[in-house]
Amino acid sequence: PPAARAAGLSFAAIVTDVLAFEAAARGPGLIVWGGAKEDKLYLHLPNYLSSQRAHAGDGMFVVGALAYPFLEYAGQPVGQSKPPAPQYAQKVRDAIPVILSTAKQRGIDVRWSSDHRVGGATEPVAQIGTEQAAIDIGPKTLQDLLGEIDRIVERYRTMGEGWIIANGGAGVFQRDDGRVATRRLLEKLEEAAAAGVP
Repeated sequence: PPAARAAGLSFAAIVTDVLAFEAAARGPGLIVWGGAKEDKLYLHLPNYLSSQRAHAGDGMFVVGALAYPFLEYAGQPVGQSKPPAPQYAQKVRDAIPVILSTAKQRGIDVRWSSDHRVGGATEPVAQIGTEQAAIDIGPKTLQDLLGEIDRIVERYRTMGEGWIIANGGAGVFQRDDGRVATRRLLEKLEEAAAAGVP
């Protein structure tokens, strides 16, 4: 019986969920990469892009601390925002051009934060100041992201295509002022799931 197997019931449940998702997912979709775990950038995201699961037309939205290496690569300041841990920093720096090049070759759109909420400021900023630390994505980035989800939902309703994977938050969720976008993102994801989007 499953309960007696080494992996346990939780692993069996995860496998079942993944198989159900893969069976239901059709056409291009959206992955939201968020949070702060560096291995998403130097391991998981490149692996996905080079896999057979990646489709031309897929979209990727990078938010949270994972967006800052993309901003740096694009020549934009990140101030005191959370950097990759020192032992992973070079791996992350090396991964960014590979991610962007592979995505371009495969017709996958990669986007990241275009505005930010920074600690101690009431208004969002387009660029993070030298002494500032971003704590959440700004309203423009949030609206762009929610709009992408709305487009997936509409395509699913009209064509039966589209799927969404969200992996990680958009801001510093431990802070009241850093969890606004993540809460709104979760609400929008619930709406998409209620509409049947895998």
